[in-house]
Amino acid sequence: AVETAKDGETIVMTQDATITEPVVITKEVIVDLNGKNLAADLFLYPGNTVEEDSYAFWVKNGGELTINGEGEISTAACKYSIAVWAQGGKVTINGGTFKNAGEGSDLIYASANGHVVINGGEFVACEKQAGVDGTLEAYSVLNLKGDNTGSSITCYGGRYFKFDPANNKSENPAVSFVAEGYESVQEGDWYVVK
Repeated sequence: AVETAKDGETIVMTQDATITEPVVITKEVIVDLNGKNLAADLFLYPGNTVEEDSYAFWVKNGGELTINGEGEISTAACKYSIAVWAQGGKVTINGGTFKNAGEGSDLIYASANGHVVINGGEFVACEKQAGVDGTLEAYSVLNLKGDNTGSSITCYGGRYFKFDPANNKSENPAVSFVAEGYESVQEGDWYVVK
């Protein structure tokens, strides 16, 4: 559906699906989860013949992805378990539940001048991740790649399990992802951006 969609077209999920390679976005696409679940299995990153990764959406330069509706996007346990990677592309998340598993996961990841805007949704990642210095750090719910300072993640909403988007580590220095004029409020194990 993504391959045949016209620029700006909305794709409505009609059933749960498991994918064996990432959904690559290189144009403007709107995905309505419609209460359905998308599970990403393991795949080999191009050029890698040994280590398997798991991505659901891979938004490359020139791509724009908007995710609407309720439903779950999950990825498999591996070193890099990424629900949404904005690698030069633009992503807007308005809803859904995002979950991953793995040792060095980045649930929502921006690099290479990629931009992510989060207006809603729930985000649950592994509590302890492999930090860049080899220690275990819980930074990988939202992450910016350190050598691409043009990238951004901006939160206007969303619920984050045991992760404060206003005070966290990423591959850049510690950064707040919360938009100006908004705040991150702790409610039990959750941080809610309002």
